[in-house]
Amino acid sequence: MEDTILVSGEDGIYEVPANGGNLIRLTTVESPGGLMIYPELLPGGRAVLYNVSAGRIPSEWDIVVESLDTGERHVEVEGGSDPRYVASGHVVFARSGALMAVPFDVTRLEVTGAPVVVVEDLMHAERAVSTGLVSGAGQFSVSHSGSLAYVSGGLYPVVENSLAWVDRNGAPEPLPLPPGRYLYPRFSPDGTRLTYVEGWRGDRKIWVYDIELEVSIPLTSVAETDDPVWSPDGSRLAFASDDGTARNLFSMAADGSGEPRRLLDSDADLHPSSWSSAGVLAFVQEVGPGDRDIMTLSMDGESEPEPFLDSPADERWPAFSPDGEWLAYVSNETGRREVYVRPFPEGEPVVRVSTGSGTSPLWSSDGKQLFYRTGKGATEYFMVVDVETDPTFTRNRPRTLFEAPWGLPGGFGSTVPIRSYDLAPDGQRFVMITSLSQLEQQPITSIHVVLNWFEELKRLVPTD
Repeated sequence: MEDTILVSGEDGIYEVPANGGNLIRLTTVESPGGLMIYPELLPGGRAVLYNVSAGRIPSEWDIVVESLDTGERHVEVEGGSDPRYVASGHVVFARSGALMAVPFDVTRLEVTGAPVVVVEDLMHAERAVSTGLVSGAGQFSVSHSGSLAYVSGGLYPVVENSLAWVDRNGAPEPLPLPPGRYLYPRFSPDGTRLTYVEGWRGDRKIWVYDIELEVSIPLTSVAETDDPVWSPDGSRLAFASDDGTARNLFSMAADGSGEPRRLLDSDADLHPSSWSSAGVLAFVQEVGPGDRDIMTLSMDGESEPEPFLDSPADERWPAFSPDGEWLAYVSNETGRREVYVRPFPEGEPVVRVSTGSGTSPLWSSDGKQLFYRTGKGATEYFMVVDVETDPTFTRNRPRTLFEAPWGLPGGFGSTVPIRSYDLAPDGQRFVMITSLSQLEQQPITSIHVVLNWFEELKRLVPTD
């Protein structure tokens, strides 16, 4: 219907008249379930085609058709993103850097064959360094008359990085580890070990590195484990693991013995961030796109999670002070990300720490300094603030500790909503992520146009 626009919301798909008007809900997101994105009304206007973006790999998303008369919905294709119905009687979509097509009966609202590759090198928004770039969008368009336009390029190229010791002047020294895809390094409380995540999205594992022996051992073997956080005594690690429906909280012995123990069972994605000396775990709960809250959980094995910051703003990167009585975090309540500190567990009063934006706060082990990162574009700065916490919280003006031009695009491991660097207990060196090859933007120099493409499409993917 040319006079109607479909839009995706956090709770479903809506339509709105093209010349303006009120939103009208067409579908409702199931719980648990992913967002309904890339909606398209099918011919006749009584059914809608869309993606369910559950999971972190667009090529594994479901392509769904839902009747607007009955509300009945069916998964028509398992694995693919950015689906579109074309007048030749096909649904075309992106999968792993290729353009796929499957025959589709628009009367019966069902596919009638298997997907086939029709373009092998399609630019496809998957496998990016930044999760914000993993939209699943395919760079193609098909006209009603049967012309195809597309951009070649495939998936984002793999960018390897390394872990490095970084002194207070910003000088990096790579750890003796092979190149990989490293994230979330954390020193053990005694400074003798390092935990980190290695792997690509959908297949990440947690490792523990013995700093003196320069030896790593794998801690987890299941796919997609993230965000490791040490217990105060260094005997256990809390972490997130994707169980297929959401990213939930687990813990296990730091030496790898025993089995992981589930801490929570939530329909929302959870990200552990800081484990206080008093035995309280601070974690981020994803409420919706661009909407995260900070929760806490007493690790006594009996308590239920409690909200610490549950507001309309987006809160991220919680970090307990060494004595567990203060919590630093980031909020965009002013329209820009800034670092704040609140007493725990009272939560009031709040003190702003950063000036001119800030993310990823971290305390020194003596509680006398607070670090965070800031910057614009490729210029990233590591900031330090002198603070006092007794009897109340006071801080000086932030100053630049060093510039980090050697980091990954987005800085020295700019990750959301958990920081990807740490400070040794002695306060003399950091562990950070450094890039081995910067991700170069590949300019689009041409758009491929194929006229009368429907004839080729019908030959490759017959509809009869």
